[in-house]
Amino acid sequence: MCDSQFRRYYDADLFLRIALLKEGNVHALPRPLTYYRRHGAQMSRDWTVMRQEWYALLEKFRSIAPRETAEASPRGSSNMTRYFAVLAYECGDFSEAASILAGSFRAAPALYLTDRRNWTMTAAAAAGLLLPSAVHCWLERLAGIATTGGRRTAG
Repeated sequence: MCDSQFRRYYDADLFLRIALLKEGNVHALPRPLTYYRRHGAQMSRDWTVMRQEWYALLEKFRSIAPRETAEASPRGSSNMTRYFAVLAYECGDFSEAASILAGSFRAAPALYLTDRRNWTMTAAAAAGLLLPSAVHCWLERLAGIATTGGRRTAG
């Protein structure tokens, strides 16, 4: 049964509960099996609500499985924080994206520095903040990031 508290993370809640039932229930695969369709009206666009729900999910699992959550949450939080920065960036809020990334660095410097995706997102946010809009848009096009309806989306 789904936990109605997690409208945006119902799938993660389910996967994590399945993983706790028995060791070996969940496995990571090295390549994507599906792609995630994104559009401007989906409820996962609001990074502030996504972040609140993410921390609520972590709290739930800290109470259910404290040892497992303590092991996995630094990397999971680092990845999710980068995702929140991506969402802020896509909304054109470059300063918020940079602020989120700075918080991620402060929380786990080693994880931040060793993941190339963090460097890419930091460069994108810095470019959005520091460069003239025309140059920034040109760099986005060069990097394969499309702008649609005022929202930036990876493409």
